[in-house]
Amino acid sequence: AWPTCNAYTALTISAVTAGSVGTTCANAVSIPAFPYSAANQTTACKGNDYTAATTGICNGNYAYGEDFVYTFTVASAQCIGISITGATNNDITFAIYQGGCPGGGGTCIGSGGVATLGALSGSVNLPGAGTYYLIIDTQTPTSNVTFNIAINSFGAGAANDRPFQATPLPFN
Repeated sequence: AWPTCNAYTALTISAVTAGSVGTTCANAVSIPAFPYSAANQTTACKGNDYTAATTGICNGNYAYGEDFVYTFTVASAQCIGISITGATNNDITFAIYQGGCPGGGGTCIGSGGVATLGALSGSVNLPGAGTYYLIIDTQTPTSNVTFNIAINSFGAGAANDRPFQATPLPFN
């Protein structure tokens, strides 16, 4: 006999589908080229694989909700701009990792968050050729968010535009 505490006679529980695209670095959504844009993306049902306890996480205060993972490869150093709009809550954040994901040897090279009025943007210098991972996450435990994303490359820029490569100016 089923319990009679409510009108329901059965409970169905959904879980992340094994291999669901975008849940981890192993099955990240591939960004083929810049500019890139995608509408109505969501972290819902993606699971919380990257948390504040994950070794190498760079946005630990914001790594509590479900994650969405993208990957892309660049041929040279460049600066990219990330724009998130239409976020269904302001807890959304992003982090960029070089060479892998947190917990798998990746190095955090930049992050941003939280949103204001559903929008978040920032730029990140990619230090060289290689594979990078972009993780979208939320600040609130068990939270998910739907969002639109656009990523553009600003190119390599001038040699002194990168951090710690500024041309020294003499003081007179």
